[in-house]
Amino acid sequence: MIDDRLQIRAADRAQALGEIAAVLAMVDGAQREPDPWERLCLLRAFSLISAGCYNLAVLEARDASLPPTRPVEDDRLAEPVLVHCDLATLFDALQEAMGEEVRAYPHLGPVALG
Repeated sequence: MIDDRLQIRAADRAQALGEIAAVLAMVDGAQREPDPWERLCLLRAFSLISAGCYNLAVLEARDASLPPTRPVEDDRLAEPVLVHCDLATLFDALQEAMGEEVRAYPHLGPVALG
């Protein structure tokens, strides 16, 4: 039973990482840096990967490839850490995320949710 769960979770994780990789490839292919909206969505996607919330990470990565639905003045886009989320750093984050183990359950900080 736990093996089946881990297989499903591993597939969900692989899908999320694939979605993130696709966004990074799109930005790289356009020979540009990610815009603030893409940076915000990718930052959240990586955070969700680390928390083991793989299906939510898929949605965040997909949001990164869409035009922002919020006004450009969105306060979240002013988050100082976003300036550090350039393409090279995001590719590094992808490599790091690919090396993490699959979480059997999503986590909220140190608390397992499952």
